[in-house]
Amino acid sequence: MVKTKQDMDKALMMKIIGGFNDDVCRLTQEMVAHRHHSRMVMLVRWKFLRHCEKNRLSSLSLEGFGHDLVRAEIRMWLDSPYMRMVDKEGKEWILYQYPDETLKDLYNYIKGLNHD
Repeated sequence: MVKTKQDMDKALMMKIIGGFNDDVCRLTQEMVAHRHHSRMVMLVRWKFLRHCEKNRLSSLSLEGFGHDLVRAEIRMWLDSPYMRMVDKEGKEWILYQYPDETLKDLYNYIKGLNHD
């Protein structure tokens, strides 16, 4: 069976947003909230990296997004790429520092750039 890029993307998404296995009984609300936030971070990072790969970019202007952010850049930590953002004052931010609503807005912003 030959897998298409869409099949591979779907498999990756299932890994990112997969289930809790059989440990659901032992989860607390805090654990669920933490896992949800981590998944949101992964989704935004994945969408950002895919957008940059598709358009051959290493940074993205966030002037139109708001939240006082100027740009986002691809950075590496160990072997994993991550999204570093810079605000108007030059301060650096990472996705994990933002609340879920901002992450959702950022995901939709990046998704709407090229309608990918």
